[in-house]
Amino acid sequence: MTRVVASIEARMGSSRLPGKMMMLLAGQPVLAHLVERMMTCRKLDDLIIASTDNPADDAIADWAATRAIPCYRGSEDDVLGRVLAAQDSLQSDVVVELCGDTPFLDPAVVDAAVDAFQVNDVDLVTTARNRSYPDGQDVEVFSLAALRDIDARCKDAGAREHVSLPFYKEPHWRLHDLMAPEQWQRPQLRFVLDTAADARFLGAMAAAAMVRHGPLFGLDDLLASLDASPELQALHAQSLEAAA
Repeated sequence: MTRVVASIEARMGSSRLPGKMMMLLAGQPVLAHLVERMMTCRKLDDLIIASTDNPADDAIADWAATRAIPCYRGSEDDVLGRVLAAQDSLQSDVVVELCGDTPFLDPAVVDAAVDAFQVNDVDLVTTARNRSYPDGQDVEVFSLAALRDIDARCKDAGAREHVSLPFYKEPHWRLHDLMAPEQWQRPQLRFVLDTAADARFLGAMAAAAMVRHGPLFGLDDLLASLDASPELQALHAQSLEAAA
C-alpha cells in the first residue's frame, strides 16, 4: 500500500520573526493550528515535523513529544536532506510538503492535491507555481523516489535550502498546477506568518473565525470572516505592505 506522509518544515530561527512557530494565535501555537488541521486530512497516512538540530528548536521537539507527534531533527541549512530523512523515518512513498508558517491551511486543499497526484501521470502537484488559492494555502506533492533522485544529484547548497526547487528548474519533471475552485480563487489574499504585521492579522483572523466556526475553521470561514470585517481587511493590508 502506498504511504502518503506530510512533512511540516518548522524552525524557530526566522530572521524576520524569531520564534514564530510557538507564537500564540488566539491562544494556540502556530504549529498546533496546522498540525490539528492536517490530522483531519482524509488522504494522509501520517505526518512528521521536520525541524532542525539547533538548540533553539528544542521547543518544537518538546511540543511534539508531549503530543506524540513524530519529529525529525536535522540540518538547519540542508532542508532537502532533512525532509528526505524525515520521510524515510516513516517509510513514506508519497511526500506532502508543507511549511509551518501556513497555520490555516485547509485540509481539503491537501486532500485535493493528493487526489490530483494519484490520478494524473505527473511528478509534482503544486498550488505555488500558478497561484489561484490564497497565499498560505500551499501544498506540494511528489514521490519520495523523485526526491531521493534529486538529493543524489543536487550539490548546490543554496538549492538544497529549497526542497522542491529542482522540480521547477529541471525540464524533465512533469508538473501539475492544482487550481482552486471558483469560491476560493483569491490569490491576492495572504495568510502566511512571516512578520509582526502577519502575526497581528492572523491572530485577529483566528479569534474572529473561532468564535463563529470553532478551532478548526476552514478556508470558507476565513474568507467569510475577512469579507465581513473592515478591521480585519485593514490588518490584512498592513500584512501585505510588510511582506512587500
